[in-house]
Amino acid sequence: MGPTILLDKCALQSLGREEINSLASTFCVNAPPILIEEIVADLKKSKGLMKDARHEVEVLARKLRACLGSIYINVHYRVLCEGEVLGYEVKMDRLTLIGGGKRVMLPE
Repeated sequence: MGPTILLDKCALQSLGREEINSLASTFCVNAPPILIEEIVADLKKSKGLMKDARHEVEVLARKLRACLGSIYINVHYRVLCEGEVLGYEVKMDRLTLIGGGKRVMLPE
């Protein structure tokens, strides 16, 4: 696993198959929730463009799937803001923040 890179829709659209494979093998890909929301929102485009919109979503989904071993969905920023307001420290150390973890105390 290499350094973390933040992926956005524009970059995802511009990358080809070989570039996506290279990206996935070189970086730990951080996909913010807004990226997924933007891709899904493309399905709601006007009815006249529906065929093209569905094709575009399929292409982007295949590209994301190519990164599957090295892609991590970041926690939504609102969850981080709520946690900070409630007194939890949100570390800003340029790493992907993955939700759903559970703290475990080891015997040592």
